Amino acid sequence: MHILVIDDDVVDRTAIKRHLSRPGRDITIHEASTGQEGLDMIVKKEYGCVFLDYRLPDMDGITLLRKVYNSDSDLTSAPIVMLTGQGSEGVMADALRWGAQDYILKDNISAETINIALAKAREVFELKKSRRQAEDQLRQAQKMEAVGQLTSGVAHDFNNLLTVILGNTRLIQKKLDDKDEELSRDVITKKIEAIDTAARKGAELIRRLMIFTRQRPLRREISDINACVQTAADLLQSSLGSTIEVKSILSKDIWPVQIDVDQFENALVNIAVNARDAMPKGGKLTFETHNIVLDDNYTHKYPDVIAGPYAMVAISDTGVGMPTSVIRRIFEPFYTTKAAGDGTGLGLSIVYGFIKQSGGYIHVYSEEGHGTVFRIYLPRVQAQNGEAQIATPSSDPLPLGSETILVVEDDDEVRNVVVSMLERLGYKVMAAQNGRMALEVLKRDHKNINLMFVDIVMPEGMNGVELAKKAQEYYPGIKVLFTSGYTENAIPDYQLISGQDLIGKPYRRDVLARKIRQILDRKDA
Repeated sequence: MHILVIDDDVVDRTAIKRHLSRPGRDITIHEASTGQEGLDMIVKKEYGCVFLDYRLPDMDGITLLRKVYNSDSDLTSAPIVMLTGQGSEGVMADALRWGAQDYILKDNISAETINIALAKAREVFELKKSRRQAEDQLRQAQKMEAVGQLTSGVAHDFNNLLTVILGNTRLIQKKLDDKDEELSRDVITKKIEAIDTAARKGAELIRRLMIFTRQRPLRREISDINACVQTAADLLQSSLGSTIEVKSILSKDIWPVQIDVDQFENALVNIAVNARDAMPKGGKLTFETHNIVLDDNYTHKYPDVIAGPYAMVAISDTGVGMPTSVIRRIFEPFYTTKAAGDGTGLGLSIVYGFIKQSGGYIHVYSEEGHGTVFRIYLPRVQAQNGEAQIATPSSDPLPLGSETILVVEDDDEVRNVVVSMLERLGYKVMAAQNGRMALEVLKRDHKNINLMFVDIVMPEGMNGVELAKKAQEYYPGIKVLFTSGYTENAIPDYQLISGQDLIGKPYRRDVLARKIRQILDRKDA
């Protein structure tokens, strides 16, 4: 076995070499004193394990980890054990997040800890490698399934292009054969231009399909997700059929992220194919991008999420929606609501795995009869000294208040969270789980209520828009802030609240605090 030790401290390197040396063990130990030297050695040779110091003279260990596991040699790269003299849990968490199989604190180095870490790292690495290979096979199978589902739309596009090409070539041929008709150079030029344009569109369509079906290891790079979203939207525009309108609303200042571009576009297409199936009579599919900072309140609800800044992509449809029982299992492998033979149930589970593998998160919001929104969160990166660095959120003082707010939200968990959030901001809070109960509270205490915070989509008879209209009819001047799990452009009957105050879920506490303060301080409201 060949083992590489990357550490600028010769004493530490010597200690590790000594602990690894055992009688009868066939081990060759290689050494590197800088990150770049170690990286060059990993690229050239396959090692049974790499012991990597966190603090190196030219780069930190996390940067080197990301270089190794973001490369095309991902599956053949060695298992890595991080060595750190710091007791920081953050360093350990980052090491495991970016690919290390284990870590050792330097003040705890011994023959026992080194050899345990070696065995564990090799075992975990092989398990990850086997799982990755299986995921790649499933992903490729799912891609081909998606291509099959898109075939009719692609064939329609291609037949249109061939009609243009063949039609114009026949017209040119006819004019050449017709000796009595003078052949205009302008006519020939226009026909050739039409043929050329159609051929180029056909070539572009084939290029996209080749990208979509290509099989290769994950390759992450700093990317603009707007370009990915637009490419996917263009491919889907006609492929999903004439009854489905595809719309993209892209933030001009979207943050850069680190992803495999081709695989990300595949993920968007896979979600869109499911959306099409949810809109059998047609509808609207909307892609949106936004910058968002997920705070501790969001991570409290989703413990697997790391707080910080993310670029978010929302894919919304106006389809039939999903019940809670389906939402809970939507990302499970082989789970499908389709009839036997119509789907493998792999699509969304593979999308989920890819997003998690990219350091991001995917969540779904849906209500029966009101469509579905998939939100993909990818961590923001910033280019600094040529390296991608995870950005950190800033914290500003929050505006507080003492007024009374009525929260109307049908989801018990969400209602409890927002009530707690507002109370910590100093507000007195009343709560209702539907429109009927909210009107009862208003009838009893409307003089004391300064603002209604209302979810738009509520299942029991009266939605948030209808509630707000009745409340303002009975109690003129009462202020309302709407909220919804749907994106602004996908909210059912959004035109009914156009121009009203709206905050989308999930919302950060600081954004909610400022929005509420803005509305309450508004004199003309």
